[in-house]
Amino acid sequence: MKKKSGELNPEKVLYALEKEVRKRRAWDEPPEFGFIFASEKGTGTLPIPVPGKMWIDAGHPKNVLYALRDAFRKPLSTEAGQAFSNLRAAAPPDMVGLYLRNEGWAPRKGTEGEMYRRRMAGGSTPNFKEMEGRVEVRVTTAVDKRGRVYMVQQERGGPVEGYCDTKAEQGTCEVGGDVPKVLVELMMEFRPPADRT
Repeated sequence: MKKKSGELNPEKVLYALEKEVRKRRAWDEPPEFGFIFASEKGTGTLPIPVPGKMWIDAGHPKNVLYALRDAFRKPLSTEAGQAFSNLRAAAPPDMVGLYLRNEGWAPRKGTEGEMYRRRMAGGSTPNFKEMEGRVEVRVTTAVDKRGRVYMVQQERGGPVEGYCDTKAEQGTCEVGGDVPKVLVELMMEFRPPADRT
């Protein structure tokens, strides 16, 4: 049976995201935002060109995503509205999701419980970048058109680990944070106007 273009298979999406992280050899790369597609030829990613200055000026990659989301909501008569209308038109017809890949800092495995304990006790938790024992990580966060959230993470020098949160389809999501939230909002902007509910 021939696979239809745009058919969504979460295992293949996760594999494509993991493959993209595995092929990275260098570190200290700029973030990357892009489309996830599923075609007759396979499932993969297609980067969206975002000016490097935008990533630098934003301070955090999630701020670029918020700026993109807000630009989608501008009237077509504005420069930003027109630019992002063109971006929506550039989405591949077999697009099934969006992703953000970036680098950052994370607590070393096994220290998450201490951070949770401190937060629940009303204490502060340090910024990951300033935390003793932190590790540098490369992370890809993605969402698909069904609402699933994908996380792929690699500690510097470590293996690539991927996860697909299928509970997001039922409206509950184990993967939290601003990046999955804004990716879901952006995904809504790529849907045809009649489908944006």
